Amino acid sequence: MKTLILITMIITLSVLSAEELTHSIGMSAGYISGSGISYRQMNEKFGYQIAAGAYYSYEPEDEEEESDSEKYLGWNISGTYYYILKNWQTSRFYLLAGTTIFDVYDTTQNEFGDYEEDEDETYINVGIGIGLEFPLTKYLHLSVEWPWYYDGKLEFLKFIPQAGVHYYFN
Repeated sequence: MKTLILITMIITLSVLSAEELTHSIGMSAGYISGSGISYRQMNEKFGYQIAAGAYYSYEPEDEEEESDSEKYLGWNISGTYYYILKNWQTSRFYLLAGTTIFDVYDTTQNEFGDYEEDEDETYINVGIGIGLEFPLTKYLHLSVEWPWYYDGKLEFLKFIPQAGVHYYFN
């Protein structure tokens, strides 16, 4: 009886440890992956990620005179698709394609304390690239990606790395 219980426990533990982690939540930062909270699902050959974030920035024009200052408010939302080229036990190598919408609203404060409203600007980034994901622990993974992208503001492609930290669960 003890042997049967021991064999059952070993089989159960081996099945549970062999279970692949495919879903994750985390943080991403990049021009294609977006900046903020992300949800990622990575299967054997394909995957996707959605991310969204908001930001606020206050920049005085002159450090000594804070009469003129600018405030930047904004948000972004992104979607990224992954095609996995190679799955190793210690890492994952993949191609990526994605797009991000950035919306920026800025205001300028004059010397009387009044805010002059500036126009709302929206940028759409579209890009492709390569990426590498590797585990820091069983559940916590780090991704580093190198996309080429067009940002909608300028007339050329940019190459700026991006990164993310993801907590995997099933």
